[in-house]
Amino acid sequence: MTTARLVDTHCHLTDPRFAEDREAVVARALEAGLTHIVAVGGGGPIEASEEALALARKYPFVKSTAGMHPHDADGFDDATEARVAALLAQDGGASLAYSAVKLVVAALEAGADLSTLAGPDAP
Repeated sequence: MTTARLVDTHCHLTDPRFAEDREAVVARALEAGLTHIVAVGGGGPIEASEEALALARKYPFVKSTAGMHPHDADGFDDATEARVAALLAQDGGASLAYSAVKLVVAALEAGADLSTLAGPDAP
C-alpha cells in the first residue's frame, strides 16, 4: 500500500508575517504531515519570488514559483521579465543531492485576482 503524501501547493512562506517564526511554521507543517511545500513567489513583487527560491535552496522539500501578483503588474517590465526567466531556469545546482530537480516549478500568479470583487459576480 502506498502512503499518501501531503503537498501544500500554494504556500506564502515569504509573507512578512512569517519573518519572526518561519522556521517554526515550517517545522509545524512537517509535523502535521506535509512532505512537500510549494512556496509561491507571486504573492507580491518579484522579490518575493527570489525569497521563495532562497527557501527552496534551504529546504530540500520546498519548491518555489516565479512571478508577480496581478496587483503588482504595473511594475512588470522587461527587467522583471528577465528576472522571472532567470528564476524559472534555476535547478538544484551541481553541489546539491537533488541537483536534477527543478527548484522553481511554476510561473505564477497569472490572471485576474477576483478576491477583491464585490457585488453579484464576486466569488
